[in-house]
Amino acid sequence: MDKLPGPNIPLRKLYYRFGRARAYEKFKEEFVSEEKWKETRPFAFAICLLGTMVFPQGPNYTIHPSVVMVTHAIFYGVDYGSATKYYNLAPMILADIYRALDKCQNGERFFQGCNLILQWWMMRHLIKAHNPEEPDPLRRSDQLAGHDWWMYHNHCNKTGGIKFWYPRLQGLREENVQWSIECLRVTKQMVIRAQKVPYLIFAGLRGTRPYAPGRVLRQLGGKQEIPQIADMKKFATDHEDGRISYVEDIRRTWKTRRVLGEPVPNRFLPECSKDYKEWLKKSLAGTIEPGSNIPHMIADVGVKHQIRLHRLQEKYDKNELDHQQRHSEDARVIAQLKQDLRRARQCISELDDSMEQHSIG
Repeated sequence: MDKLPGPNIPLRKLYYRFGRARAYEKFKEEFVSEEKWKETRPFAFAICLLGTMVFPQGPNYTIHPSVVMVTHAIFYGVDYGSATKYYNLAPMILADIYRALDKCQNGERFFQGCNLILQWWMMRHLIKAHNPEEPDPLRRSDQLAGHDWWMYHNHCNKTGGIKFWYPRLQGLREENVQWSIECLRVTKQMVIRAQKVPYLIFAGLRGTRPYAPGRVLRQLGGKQEIPQIADMKKFATDHEDGRISYVEDIRRTWKTRRVLGEPVPNRFLPECSKDYKEWLKKSLAGTIEPGSNIPHMIADVGVKHQIRLHRLQEKYDKNELDHQQRHSEDARVIAQLKQDLRRARQCISELDDSMEQHSIG
């Protein structure tokens, strides 16, 4: 491939060379042989898929160069001496989604994460499923229901957009959440924290993000207790010059990982302690008190964000109401002015007619 104008890879470069059935005839001088070109086509397709749908770089359809290395690791693994290891992409995808959410909250317009997975998560969790059941062990573990079938089965409006989602998110209650989804294979080996800290650290394509599964144990089929608090803010970083921050911390948390243990008997009837409900009310209200599980010198960044979001939502609702009231008042004033203008024009017209008749007379 010829020299690229920048560090990113244009999608069209790969499509022109591998996407078209007869591309080899046009670009054969760039390849060793036609057989090698055919072998590389699936690899190039995976790069395009990951680079535009899973790890999107921007609205101009360019691909981050690190996607090539990630795709190579999926196809051929990573060599460690005489052993070759294959890794799951889920932590990387989640790290980029959390990073993109942070960026959008701070004003970014483009979502540099897999919005399809985020949409799928919202649909499966924020809309109560109709009679959820444990997955059939005889079926494939990665088999998912079709999107259109799921929308119809759960009475969703796929073309509703904001008008469909906003009232549901605004009025969302605990009993309306599908805490644990059907396709999740729940086991006691689910990783939920490290040995000394109640969180894990994910290294994504563009940065690192901390994750505390202990705050959402009901999603994993566990009983929700008061989560342990820890300051995770410093682990929300962006890679500088391709270097990952806090590498040793990441390795340590995963080497000392701890698992969920025995799940609840029926994960579709989520359990949480009374202490947790009281703790959650206080944390959302901003009145949580330090206790045995909450050291004085440690702040719960997640709770702070929840409190801030709650207050911003209240402020937004109040501003929206004030705006509607002002708009209604302005509309009444404008209507009154239009009516006065019509009357003034009518008076002027009548005066002109009277003066014209008087001059004729």
